[in-house]
Amino acid sequence: MDEDQKARDVEAYMALRLSEMRQAAGWSFTKLAEKMENVGCPIDRSSLQKIENGKPRRKITVNELVAFSMVFDAPIATFLDIENDDEQDWLIRALEQSERLASIAIQARKDYSASVERLKEIVDSDPKFKARIQERFAKNLYAEIPFFELFTDDAFIEATVSGNALLTTAYDVLGGETGPLDDHPLKRKIDRSENGE
Repeated sequence: MDEDQKARDVEAYMALRLSEMRQAAGWSFTKLAEKMENVGCPIDRSSLQKIENGKPRRKITVNELVAFSMVFDAPIATFLDIENDDEQDWLIRALEQSERLASIAIQARKDYSASVERLKEIVDSDPKFKARIQERFAKNLYAEIPFFELFTDDAFIEATVSGNALLTTAYDVLGGETGPLDDHPLKRKIDRSENGE
């Protein structure tokens, strides 16, 4: 059997298992689409129909396969027509890939820390550079956070900073000394209007 035929057989089996499990759960395509979105893998109703009934079938991505496993609370092997040993082999390969990614991430963290330390030394010795970094931080922060939340919710600001590479880097380089955020033109305008000016 050639590789193309094997792939078609796997796709057909996955589509059959998906259809059986969806029908057993009593879910429409729309309901399954909602459940997939709830686990962070949006897929529309028509795509689900094409997976089950399309000619040719729509292929299932790895992310979708993992999400189907979560939605139906079933092992991935349920969709793959593989023996438990084969699933274990697949999981070991996935683990090895994760280990490689972790190794890259660890080295990247080390490189990032070294770079930040060097920039901190420059910030400590050059007030103009520090002011430019603070200005960059404020500019990017204002772009990320709706202004009305800027001065009311520190937790929201912290979450935004930690999820944004530009903000995180500037924050780390500045050692948390982000400068006076109150000195933004919109903040001054609101202050004037609140004071009746």
